[in-house]
Amino acid sequence: MKHFWILEVIYANVCRIFERFPESRALFTRVSGEDMNSPKFRAHLLRITEGLDNMISLLDDSQVLMKEIEHLTNQHAAVDGMKARYMRVSIIDLDT
Repeated sequence: MKHFWILEVIYANVCRIFERFPESRALFTRVSGEDMNSPKFRAHLLRITEGLDNMISLLDDSQVLMKEIEHLTNQHAAVDGMKARYMRVSIIDLDT
């Protein structure tokens, strides 16, 4: 797999979100979030990885990058129950 290590980082971040905000798991029912090892959920992680790869490739074109970030922000903001605090969770706990 092209970005295997980053999939594991994203998987760990999603696990952390679910630990800190158990109610957030309901946002992932469409992609089988109840079983994080399911092919459907792993495919979702792959789409996240591809999105990050796309944004990294746009770092030298800030206008296009900002449009992509705007698009993803709007797409996720439209999800019923989405909260900004879910998006701020990281492997590195900045609260400590």
